[in-house]
Amino acid sequence: MINVVIIPARAGSKRLKNKNMLKIKKKTLVERTIIFSKKIKNIDKIIVSSNDPKVLAYSKKFKNIYFIKRPKNLSTSKSLLIYTVNYLNELFFNFIGCKNCNHIISTCIAIT
Repeated sequence: MINVVIIPARAGSKRLKNKNMLKIKKKTLVERTIIFSKKIKNIDKIIVSSNDPKVLAYSKKFKNIYFIKRPKNLSTSKSLLIYTVNYLNELFFNFIGCKNCNHIISTCIAIT
């Protein structure tokens, strides 16, 4: 089984502007979520999905974390999280599949 943490960090929150970049004790919400996710045992991949260049810039700070630019059609306030999860599943794991074998992927979604 592959254990994956997906951190969806879409820009453009309507209720709380720039919420992913809000600082709590000198760390942004995105930083805190990544740091927390790194502490979880038995995680094979951490994926941050965002359309925000500021969030994607954290790729320089956090190594061994996958930062994926989210497509525009998955970055609206009406986009469902499951569509992003499916997109990331196709992007990362479809190449694993083979005839006559099943690969189980366990996903934990850390919502910021």
